[in-house]
Amino acid sequence: MAGAGTVVRVVLALSAAALAAARAEAQGPPRSLAAIMADLRLTGDTGARGWLARLGVAAGTEVHERLLAVTGDGKILRALDGSDATVVVTPEFDGDLVREGARIVLVHNHPANTSLSQQDLGQLDKPGVLAIVAIGHDGSVYAAAKPQGFARARRCAPECYAQVRAEVSKALRIEAPRMATNASSAASYATHLTMLALAKGGYVDYFAAMAPERRATFDAHIAAFGRVVASARAVVEK
Repeated sequence: MAGAGTVVRVVLALSAAALAAARAEAQGPPRSLAAIMADLRLTGDTGARGWLARLGVAAGTEVHERLLAVTGDGKILRALDGSDATVVVTPEFDGDLVREGARIVLVHNHPANTSLSQQDLGQLDKPGVLAIVAIGHDGSVYAAAKPQGFARARRCAPECYAQVRAEVSKALRIEAPRMATNASSAASYATHLTMLALAKGGYVDYFAAMAPERRATFDAHIAAFGRVVASARAVVEK
């Protein structure tokens, strides 16, 4: 009887996998993050400024974060206002995000010009979310999507992000004395370095196009930042 039970469980597992594959095929292949960003015209400074305008960000004004749920071609489905540092997703807004096959891209602004947070990345766990995008007020653009290919089964749980982020902070403290910049400036790249480590570990597809000044500072310390990412990646691969 034990053998028969095993066969039944295997058949059921195969049936579930076949059903999931059929659903995926019906919805079409997963879209690459590069294609998503190109369709939203978010690969250049002009596109970033246009999206900031759609988010209600005006130069020289005090603003808060705002979250948009958009289709793959940029049509706005829902909008949600937040505070100066976060947006709390309401049950109503969350409705489409948890609907399988919805293919929604979440676009929001980051007044501090930093990359994606743990809370941002967590939105990718929702079956209806295709990608998450953050646009800095300086025009920097950061985006993430579920990884494609062999890494698609890998998931970065909240504790995974937290561990990598902690390692990034630790490594930055070690590198900071050797960098020709202040500690707070170096720390402002922590979320970007965290995302780079997660991307290299196969947990996420990641896109970053920093504003010229921000990119120049990053490039000036690229060797040190590279060591930070390598250290953080080692945590991912444990």
